Amino acid sequence: CGVRGLERGRRLGYLAQTTVDQGAPSRTLSAASKGYVPETVERVIRHCMQLLGPEGASKELLLEKWYRDCKIIDIFEGSGQVQRIVVGRSLLGRLAG
Repeated sequence: CGVRGLERGRRLGYLAQTTVDQGAPSRTLSAASKGYVPETVERVIRHCMQLLGPEGASKELLLEKWYRDCKIIDIFEGSGQVQRIVVGRSLLGRLAG
């Protein structure tokens, strides 16, 4: 899930961005990216913090800041659950909203 998950999320984000840049915005790709990436990043950072033990939550390391940042991004971009609902409805052929 670690490196592969991050690479998968990066590719998904690039695909959504490229689609928008080409003038054909895809609500589904954007929602999939916004729903997948923050959850994956949080999982990877949490795992790193657990591996480091008490040092993982230290203010001296950036892990603690990255963890807070990924939670804030998830909140600002819309809950990951909402993004998954948008993707699910799109895949089922219904408009979300």
